Amino acid sequence: MKKIYLLLILLVGAGTLVFAQTKHVVTALSNPFRYSPQDLSINTGDTVEFRNSTSVSHPTIFDNGPFAGAVNALPMNGSFKLVFTQPGAFTFYCNAHATANSYPAGQTGKITVTASTGVTKNNAGLSAIQVYPNPATEKISVIFNLKKDNMVTVKLIDVLGNEVATLLNDRLSSGEYNQSLAIPSRVSKGLYFVKVSIGSESSMKRISIQ
Repeated sequence: MKKIYLLLILLVGAGTLVFAQTKHVVTALSNPFRYSPQDLSINTGDTVEFRNSTSVSHPTIFDNGPFAGAVNALPMNGSFKLVFTQPGAFTFYCNAHATANSYPAGQTGKITVTASTGVTKNNAGLSAIQVYPNPATEKISVIFNLKKDNMVTVKLIDVLGNEVATLLNDRLSSGEYNQSLAIPSRVSKGLYFVKVSIGSESSMKRISIQ
């Protein structure tokens, strides 16, 4: 049996740390081959979509950070997405048109991720979240306390930013909850993000499913 041990206790004082997620775009251009923008500043929880507007492929590799070493295919007219939840400065390059650790020369770029300042105190009526166990198999339990009626969703997101499964999507009345949620059997082992949304606010945590 699969079991997921998750801990999402994101508190600032008595409030819950949440961040508004924003989508950014980095485009591969030609004459010369380059990424635009070359330097991008974002907040934790933001999604970056890489797009290719050229007639050749630009396999993209990060030098450091949570996505280091993996080749992200970027074929002609193709794209891929990454969700950044870890603060830091992460450099990347095109494996076909630049060399590793060559930033800022050649077809390279840098994404600087800053810890989100979008902190609120219970605007969504949420006082705390606990998700357990950790790591993973068939079920997770999500404990939270709603201060007011609200929509609650729990989703699994892969490292490319794709939604893998919706575990909960319901409008709930105020009160304390301990929700037992099933992990679909089609979800394979690996790293994921758990996205917990209360109304228009959300928080994410990287997890492992085994």
